[in-house]
Amino acid sequence: DEKVTFSGGQFQLDADRDGKNISLKGQAGSGQIDALNEYNQKVQLRFVNLTTDGATELASFNERIGQQKMTLDKLAISVEGKELALIDGMALDGGSTLTQDGKGVNSQVNYTVNSLKLQGQDMGSGKLTLKVDNVDGQAWHQFSQQYSAQSQALLAKPELAQNPELYQQALTETLFNALPILLKGNPSVTISPLSWRNAKGESTLNLSVLLKDPAQVTAPPQTLADSLDRVVQTLDGKVVIPVDMATEFMTKIAGLEGYQPADAAKLADQQVKGLAAMGQMFRITTMEDNAITSSLQYADGQVTLNGQKMPLDEFAGMFGLALPAVSEPAAPQETQPQDDAPQDVVPPAAPQQ
Repeated sequence: DEKVTFSGGQFQLDADRDGKNISLKGQAGSGQIDALNEYNQKVQLRFVNLTTDGATELASFNERIGQQKMTLDKLAISVEGKELALIDGMALDGGSTLTQDGKGVNSQVNYTVNSLKLQGQDMGSGKLTLKVDNVDGQAWHQFSQQYSAQSQALLAKPELAQNPELYQQALTETLFNALPILLKGNPSVTISPLSWRNAKGESTLNLSVLLKDPAQVTAPPQTLADSLDRVVQTLDGKVVIPVDMATEFMTKIAGLEGYQPADAAKLADQQVKGLAAMGQMFRITTMEDNAITSSLQYADGQVTLNGQKMPLDEFAGMFGLALPAVSEPAAPQETQPQDDAPQDVVPPAAPQQ
């Protein structure tokens, strides 16, 4: 049985007469959802103190830009009365503004989790800052319209409407087919950072990618570098995983799997050391200041991996990846005139004794 309970809240929606400017602000004290999962187990989701505050306006290309903030003091997930996950202090702060010429959009999303506990184990805290800059406004509108229309068309197909899994696959394919539209204007994507912290340290990922509109290139790709250069101008990324932090994290994971503390710590130490050794063996990672690190840069067909520069084909070969060679088209063969006169038939040779 599904049941939703809600303590109530106050929300205020304001809009101008044309609907171009809209704002929403409010707060809900608590809520709870009870349902059954696929194994017929009772699942309960509870939240405490949800707040939202945002305002948007309609830009000249008929898409909305603005600011939006959401916070949640607590989110708990339980199965059969046992608490599996507890998130404290979750916040989402996003915004989008016009570029200087008013024809594009710059967006940024900040996401934070102050604490995550799994079955009572303190797993740490995390944050993400994602920026997407210089998205062409008209391309964004075209993408939005196309994706919306094709998504609605999928619902009209009975074989998809009755099968959520197939519908989700088709929806994902529709999304990825439409994504190249957003590359008009050569946007950039930056993650700075994606991080996770526990009592022993903080792991971070920083990534910056400057993209390119593939429509600017009409010639078919001849190499792997040609294929990547159609959509990527530059890429710069770095991962840093402190050994102590990773060992602490894997110790908690082993504890969740049922290992006793001493055995969990021993297993985690072996796993992290094995990961570091394997990364170094395949030249994917290095060790710096007791941290597993990896840096990667790309531009114009050249890759720099942990300071070592190489062609893209060599880098791809490290992972067994390659683009099939494009063969030259065969020259047309000259057609020999056929003689209408019958040819002598040569009898087959008699078998030798």
